[in-house]
Amino acid sequence: MNDNYNENEIIDENYVNLMKQVINYSLNFYNKDINYEFPRLMDSNGDPLVLQPSLFPMVWPTVYFTTEDESMSSVPNKLKPYLKWKLSSITANTMKTVVTKSGFRLLRDKNQKVYKNWSAIWCKHLKSVDFKTIKDYQKVNHFPGSFHFGRKDKLWQNLRSMSAKHGFEVFGHFHPPTFVLPHDWTQLKKYWINSGEELVFILKPPASARGQGIKIINTFSDIPKTSRTKLKHNLKSQYVVQKYITNPCLLYNETKFDLRVYVLITSIDPLRVYIYDDGLVRFASHKYSDDIQNNRDNQFMHLTNYSVNKNNLNYVPNHDINGQTGNKWTLKTLWRYFNHSCKEVDVEAIISSIEDMITKTIISCEPFVSKLVKENVKSRYSCFELLGFDIMLDNAYKPWLLEVNISPSLRSDSSLDSAVKIPLIKDMFNLIGHQIPPNFKRMETFAEFICFNRHYYSAVLTDEEIIKHKKYVSSFVDNSFAETAEIVTHLTDEDIRILMESEDEFSRAGRFKRLLPSAKSRHYLKYFDQLLYSNLLLDEWEQQYSDNREKGIERIRELVSSRHHMFYNNSELFNTFLRNFQINDSFEENDAVLVIRFFHFDYI
Repeated sequence: MNDNYNENEIIDENYVNLMKQVINYSLNFYNKDINYEFPRLMDSNGDPLVLQPSLFPMVWPTVYFTTEDESMSSVPNKLKPYLKWKLSSITANTMKTVVTKSGFRLLRDKNQKVYKNWSAIWCKHLKSVDFKTIKDYQKVNHFPGSFHFGRKDKLWQNLRSMSAKHGFEVFGHFHPPTFVLPHDWTQLKKYWINSGEELVFILKPPASARGQGIKIINTFSDIPKTSRTKLKHNLKSQYVVQKYITNPCLLYNETKFDLRVYVLITSIDPLRVYIYDDGLVRFASHKYSDDIQNNRDNQFMHLTNYSVNKNNLNYVPNHDINGQTGNKWTLKTLWRYFNHSCKEVDVEAIISSIEDMITKTIISCEPFVSKLVKENVKSRYSCFELLGFDIMLDNAYKPWLLEVNISPSLRSDSSLDSAVKIPLIKDMFNLIGHQIPPNFKRMETFAEFICFNRHYYSAVLTDEEIIKHKKYVSSFVDNSFAETAEIVTHLTDEDIRILMESEDEFSRAGRFKRLLPSAKSRHYLKYFDQLLYSNLLLDEWEQQYSDNREKGIERIRELVSSRHHMFYNNSELFNTFLRNFQINDSFEENDAVLVIRFFHFDYI
C-alpha cells in the first residue's frame, strides 16, 4: 500500500471531503449509526452533501436535489461535467430552478459535443421504439405505453374491461359512465334511450388537453355524425363521451372545482406507486347553474382548466398558499377548509377513496405498460412517470375520476403554483434516485464506488431465481397467500437488489406516500392481469417489516456484507480492495482516506 502523498497537491478539498464521507459510509458494512432519514450526510455547516449514500453498503449514492430556498453543500468542480440535463420544449421554469440549484448543467444546443451524453431529461412522451435509444444510465420521465393512462379512450377501455372482469362495484363505481366513439356507438344509444332521465354528457377528443375541443351536449343529436362510423385512422371522428356530473360539490363561491392529484410511478416491475401530499384545487370562474340548456357553451362555468379560465375577466389569482380565495387553492387548503367549515365531511374517507381509485386505475393499465417496458427498455433504472389525476367531488363528497394526464404541467404562473410544484419536483427527483453516469469512471480511479453500475440493474436471472419465480407465482395462482410468507425466507441476489431499491427509494420519499406496495395493499394483488413475482416479493416484505423497517434493513445489510459479487461482478478494482483492506468493526472514517491513497488518486 502506497502511503506517500503530498498534501500540497490537494486540488479540491470540498471534493475530497465529499468522497471521503460517501466512500466511508458506503464501504462500512458494520456501521451501527445508519441514518434512516434523508438526507443522510451533511457537511460541517449542516448542509446536505451533493451525493447522498444508500442505506446499504456498496450501493451507489444518488444526487441530492434542493430548492433555491434551501442550502446545500457546494458541488465539487470535478462532478459538474457529469451532471447534464437535456432541455425540451416542456422543461418548466420550476424544474430548471431545481436542477440548476442542485448542480446540473442545462444542455440547450443540439450542436454541443456533449448534447448526447445527458443524464436526465423531462420531455413529451416518446414512441415505444424510441426508448431503445435511451442509455441504461439515463433517466426519462415516461414509460413506453403510458398513453394507456393519458389517452382518454385507452384509459376508459381498460377500466371498463376491469369492471367487466371484477365487478362494477370494484372498478366501475369511481368514474362516470364513459363511451368511446365510434366503437361504443350502439351502447351509448341504448344507455341514452333506457336511462329514463334527461342526460347531459361532456364530449372530449381522446388525446386533447387544456380544455381543447370539449363540448357539453344534452341531446343525442348533438353527437357529431362523423363519430357514428368507424373511419380508420380518422382521429377527428373519434370522441370520448362521458356523463356529466350535474351535482358537483360547491363551496361558498358556488363554482365547480376539480382536484389535481400528483401520482408518481417509479417502477413497473415491481410496481411501485406514490401519491404526493399536496396538489391543486382549480375553480371555474363562473357560478354553476343547473340550467345546462342555456349555459351549454359557457366554458367558464363547465370547465376548471386554468388555461381556459385565465381568459375570463372574473378570474381571480390566489398568491397565498394558505388562502381560501381566488380560483386556485392548494389541496391541503381544501382539506383544512372541510375540517373547519364543513364538519360533516370526512376528509380521511375522501383521501382513502382517492387512493383506492388511483391504485385501481394504475393496475388496470399495468399489463399494457409492462409488456412494452419489457420490449423496449434496457434498464429498470431509466424510467419513471409523474401523472396528474383530475378528480371531482359531487355534492355527497364522493370523488369521481375525470381523466389522467401524462406530463402534467409543472409550470408556475403564481407563487401558489411554485409553493406546490417546486417541493414536488425536488422530492420526486430525490425519490427516483439520480446517479453519477459511468463515464466518470474513466476520469477517476475510485469512481466505481460512487457511479452508476449497470450490473446492479441487470434483468438476467440465474436458474435458481427462475425456478423460485415460477414456484411462487404458480403457488399464488393456485393457493393465494398460503405459501407467500416463505418467499422472503431465502433471498436470492435479485431479491436483495429489488428490496434494496425499494427501501432506499422509500427512505427518500419526502412528502410522497407509497400506495404500492404497502402493508395495506395486499388485497389489490388479485386484480393484476398477470401477477409478477417481484410484486409478491415486495408485498410479503411489507407484511413482515412495514412495522419495523429498521429490522428489515439490518437483515439486508447483513446479507449484503457476504455478497460482494452482487455489485462489482469480479471487478479487479474491488477484488484488489478486498485483498488489502480487512472490513470489520474497526473500520473508521480514516480508512476512507487510506482507500483514496491506496488507489493513487492524483489529488492527494
